[in-house]
Amino acid sequence: MKQLLFFLLSLFVLTGCSSQKKQPSCDVLVSVPPYLYFVDKLTDGTLLTMSLVPPGANPHLYEPSPQEVEQARNAKVWIRLSEHTEKKVYKTLKESDPNLIVLNLAESLSLPDFSSKTCDHNHEHSSTEAKDLHIWLSLRLAKQQAQIIAETLTLAFPEQKERIKENLQVLLDSLESADTFCSNMLNPYKGNAILVSHPAFGYFCHDYDLIQLSIECEGKDPLPGHLSSLLEEAKNLPVRTVLTQAQYNNKGAEMIAEKLHLPVDEIDPYSEDYLNNILYLARCIAEPQ
Repeated sequence: MKQLLFFLLSLFVLTGCSSQKKQPSCDVLVSVPPYLYFVDKLTDGTLLTMSLVPPGANPHLYEPSPQEVEQARNAKVWIRLSEHTEKKVYKTLKESDPNLIVLNLAESLSLPDFSSKTCDHNHEHSSTEAKDLHIWLSLRLAKQQAQIIAETLTLAFPEQKERIKENLQVLLDSLESADTFCSNMLNPYKGNAILVSHPAFGYFCHDYDLIQLSIECEGKDPLPGHLSSLLEEAKNLPVRTVLTQAQYNNKGAEMIAEKLHLPVDEIDPYSEDYLNNILYLARCIAEPQ
């Protein structure tokens, strides 16, 4: 009986060790879920993808587990954004595979210079302050990003060259159509504002001449003085809607919405359902609930 128990225990331990060692393969690593959409559309889903930050998580705070980092070691390409939370992972992955192709989108684009109203407006922001990395939320920048991603994937997976080339044009056409749709829908509201919990929509607002007012100030929850000044400013602007986000503190946004009787819509700027999410954002602003 003891021998049987020992055999079963040994089998369980060996099986457990074996399952721990087996990691799902990953061809392409992205930093946030929206870029899974780009890779999937360009390759018809033929490559295995993984997002370093899982759906629903806050990419400014999330730290991947050792198991997730281990899974990411298999990737041939990493599409990243320069988030500070990526630094440790970057070092680990490059040490593991010096041939890993890293595409830093934030450094590959010429980003527009716009001022997003996020904090006390009586001071100037220095160029060294944290920059807005939500670059996928601009359909116009997304077209540039799609081309850069396509070039990088072709380099890493040359056997996919023709597929990627054909799919890139389809993707660019869909992004162009969505941009036209958003422009037509939001054109009547130029100069209007949206109030947001976290300043993720600066590039989107820049594209369509909207104003972003943010509860969060420089990555921190607002002080009472900031909320008061923001409330006064919102009273003097045509605010279309208040956008809350599950990843962030929404109490300040909900308070102002209640005081000014503004509609509230929830949106996830990190949704993997990229294009539908952008169209939903436009509808929230043009047709607030």
